[in-house]
Amino acid sequence: MNSKTVLKKRKFYLIAFVITLLVFIGIFYLTTSKIKDYNDLTLVNLLVAIVLVIVMARFRTTLYAYNNMARTAKLIELQNSPVSFKYNVVEYRTRLLTLGYELFTKTPKFEFYTKYVLDESRKRSKVWRLSYTVVVFDNNMDFYSNEINEMIHKFEDQLDKKKMPKYYEILVYKAYPNGIPESETSKIGEIVNYNVKNVHFCQINIGLDLGSDKAYYLYSKQYSPSYNYKIAVRTIEKQIL
Repeated sequence: MNSKTVLKKRKFYLIAFVITLLVFIGIFYLTTSKIKDYNDLTLVNLLVAIVLVIVMARFRTTLYAYNNMARTAKLIELQNSPVSFKYNVVEYRTRLLTLGYELFTKTPKFEFYTKYVLDESRKRSKVWRLSYTVVVFDNNMDFYSNEINEMIHKFEDQLDKKKMPKYYEILVYKAYPNGIPESETSKIGEIVNYNVKNVHFCQINIGLDLGSDKAYYLYSKQYSPSYNYKIAVRTIEKQIL
């Protein structure tokens, strides 16, 4: 499904939601004006209200999904060109250490770095931000590999439960000596950006083309799908520019 199709479907479901809501308001109005017996009116309105709650719950789930997809679709439409990078963090991992990251796990396939800090933009309250940077050496490894997920869970198991982060960013790097294959370009653009119960998650994949010294990742100077995504893009800039 391309970005224009996503935006059209979101608009369709939003209109359908409004029309459905108006229909139920009309039903409530009719029952109130036509049914004179109080007990009958209460029973009918209760049944209509139950149906309304079920229908609205279905719409809410669908709209939430399409809202997320629509934000990503807009980002794709407004995306900027690849940027020239200064630091190849796949080869020079000391760059991450100088920025305050700590090496948590080292394997033949990848290295896993963490940075657990207070969000400096939140002046009135303590909000923790957890930044993961994964440097992948084996380009056959998927950006969303289970091995990476296992390291994330392993690290989070040791965190103080009173200081659990509200913002999570996962940055996954791969370097390509002979250019980035078209199949990998599409995978690089497969981002994650969502929130659950006011806890925000995003993952951005970065491909470093060593032949042109260009970094490929999904970003836009005009638009960001969320505050967390915007901060994650700034983190990438600090790491490679």
